Parts: sequence; C-alpha cells; structure tokens
Amino acid sequence: MIKSITAKLSLLFLLVAITTCYYEREINEELEICFIRGGNIWIMDMDGSNQRQITFLGNTYSPSWSPDGKRILFERNSEIYIINSDRTGLKKLIDSTLGINQFPTWSADGEKIYYYETDVTHSIVTAKPDGTIIRRYTLTSSISSFSPSPDGKYIYYSPGSILRKIDIEKESDDFITNNPTKISFSPDGNSIAYSDGSSISLYHIDTGNITFIAPAAQFPCWTPDGKTIVYTSGNNLYRINIDGTNQKPLTSTADCSSPCVKWKPK
Repeated sequence: MIKSITAKLSLLFLLVAITTCYYEREINEELEICFIRGGNIWIMDMDGSNQRQITFLGNTYSPSWSPDGKRILFERNSEIYIINSDRTGLKKLIDSTLGINQFPTWSADGEKIYYYETDVTHSIVTAKPDGTIIRRYTLTSSISSFSPSPDGKYIYYSPGSILRKIDIEKESDDFITNNPTKISFSPDGNSIAYSDGSSISLYHIDTGNITFIAPAAQFPCWTPDGKTIVYTSGNNLYRINIDGTNQKPLTSTADCSSPCVKWKPK
C-alpha cells in the first residue's frame, strides 16, 4: 500500500514538473517585442531575431501591446489606431478633431484603453477598446508619459521631470517625486521603471527608494514576469535584468525606439 501511494505521488510530482517546464518553455518562446523602426511598427523575438514589419504608414509612435497579445495600439499624426499583431484589422479609434492624442496604452485586464489628449486643456482619457470614451482626467499641464497601475486604482504620470499620482477613487492628484520622464509600471504594481533623460532607474512605491538600472537609456518597458526591462539607447534596443545584469543588444540599425513586450502593456 505504501509503495502504491509513493508511486502515485512520484508520478504526480513528475507530471507537475513536466507541466511547469512546458509552460515556462512556451512562455519564453512566444514572448516578442513590438517597437518603432523607421517610423513604423516592427515585431521581433526577445533575442532580437526574426524582425518583421507590421505597419507601412510612417509617422508612427508609442506602440502598446494588448494583454492578450492579439492587438497593438499606436499613435499616428495625433490620432490613435489599433492593428492586430498579425498585420490585419487596421482601424482608427480616435481622430484629431478634439486635439492631439498621444501615448496610448491598455488596462491590465484589456477591458479599457488610455491615451493623453491635449488641445486647450490636458487630459488622460479612458475609453473602451473600440474608442468609446468613458472618462477624462483633467491635468494642469502637459505630460511626457503616463502609466496606469495594474489594479486600475491609480494613474501615474510625468509632467516635465516629476512624478505625480491620480487616485481614481479619491479623485486626488498628488506629487510623488522628482526626475521621472518616461515611466512604466511593473507587472506586480510595486515599482515604476523610469528614465530621467540620461538613465533608467526603478522607483519603489512602498519605500520611495530608487534603484539604478542602466545608463544612457530611455523608453523602459517590462517583460510580463517582471524580471527584465527592454529599453532604447543610442537609437537601438537593449534588454537588461532588473538587477543590472545580463545586458544584451537587440538591434543594430540605429533607428529603433519605444519597445513594448507582448502581454505587458506599457
């Protein structure tokens, strides 16, 4: 009887190990990066290989990959577009009749999109993925980037070289710290990767501590496991572990920027 139970437990542990390894292998194989190259969206594997062009419109900026990995938001000529990651289904969501629209991104659950709208006023707009506007959060000045928290409770944004936080429930807007310009929330919501114009660091939300990651870097984005940051340096793309190790170049054409990793909106 004991031998039978032991054998069954061993088989169970073996199946769990096989399933876990298979899952990790599949995730690693399928992870990809979308980015801007020569004014259009391209996609490549995590090691920089298999580069292929997705859009052919020109003047394209700020791609953001949906949490389900099927769609990419982007900005073109002050308007917001969406396209399937297989290059089909190009559609304009937000036109420029109400002003300039920039920095589109997704909620962590994929149920909403966000973008920055500026004309006479400045606002962060929440909308449905079809472009139907849900709400506007009015700001007091222009911004250089923003990132919603994964739990949907906050929107952190950067007006100039500072970091501020909108508490959606309390409808408050508070100063957090100096220096950040381009920002991106970690998948677990505990920290923010940011560029100060010359390097990338992590701002730890609970403690307020700052960890330096990479010099001469901007446009940070995360992998879904929260272990790696992809970024732009010298108009090429690199990846680095959040502990500052294992830095690797991904491109060499000197016309690349604004990376975003599959399954992790900015």
